[in-house]
Amino acid sequence: MDSPTASETDFRDGEFCLGYFRGFGDYNAMAGSSICLDRAHTGTVIRVYVAYMEKNPKFLEDMMIIGVIYALKDAYPCPVPKS
Repeated sequence: MDSPTASETDFRDGEFCLGYFRGFGDYNAMAGSSICLDRAHTGTVIRVYVAYMEKNPKFLEDMMIIGVIYALKDAYPCPVPKS
């Protein structure tokens, strides 16, 4: 996504990634999740995910959605309502 020397395959993979995270964001907004992405840009969300996975490579063996949820819950938690 950020490489000045990206190949055609890199661009194709980047487009897949962008679509995946946009779809996740749309679903998340409709589902009433505990992840609050309100004004987060998709590119930023992807960077947050990549940084999280670099620190937590154990999730690379799981389905991608597992790492996405852990990364975004960590970075974008919804405020806890006051009782």
